[in-house]
Amino acid sequence: MLLLTVGFCNFFAKPNNLVCGIDGLVYLHTIIYNMKRFFLVSLVCVLFALTAKAQKETESQEKVFTSVEHVPSFPGGIEAFYKFLSKNIVYLKTARDKNTQGKVIVSFIVEMDGKLTDVRVARGIGDGCDEEAVRVIKSSSPWKPGTQNGHTVRVAYSVPINFALSR
Repeated sequence: MLLLTVGFCNFFAKPNNLVCGIDGLVYLHTIIYNMKRFFLVSLVCVLFALTAKAQKETESQEKVFTSVEHVPSFPGGIEAFYKFLSKNIVYLKTARDKNTQGKVIVSFIVEMDGKLTDVRVARGIGDGCDEEAVRVIKSSSPWKPGTQNGHTVRVAYSVPINFALSR
């Protein structure tokens, strides 16, 4: 709206809209008040939108996926992972003496930077095998993280580790 002020008279875009004196000042005050209110409401909306976007980004960083387009992988692939396991797992004497055998399933989260966190036993066989499996997984080098919709994401992952005695 075009506003021209001459003394106490205000001329607006439409002809014959001459407002003078006290009525003109009240009208001008109302316009300014409404503009301030509009500006404040607009500012609040922008801040709300920015906060919502930041919260959405934070939620997506905290969310743990169980199924993704590209699953996390050990550096060098699955064969290198099995080689790493066989080289580093120590079959404890207690487990050998008790003839403890079976699969320990270890669950963990592959973070967005490839580090493994929340390493725990999902299903164990006891006699120190569970602790050994967790120790070896924790000692793993960072993995290549998983991706979903072109973005690196946190992924829950489980690995079966077989403990078997040779005859």
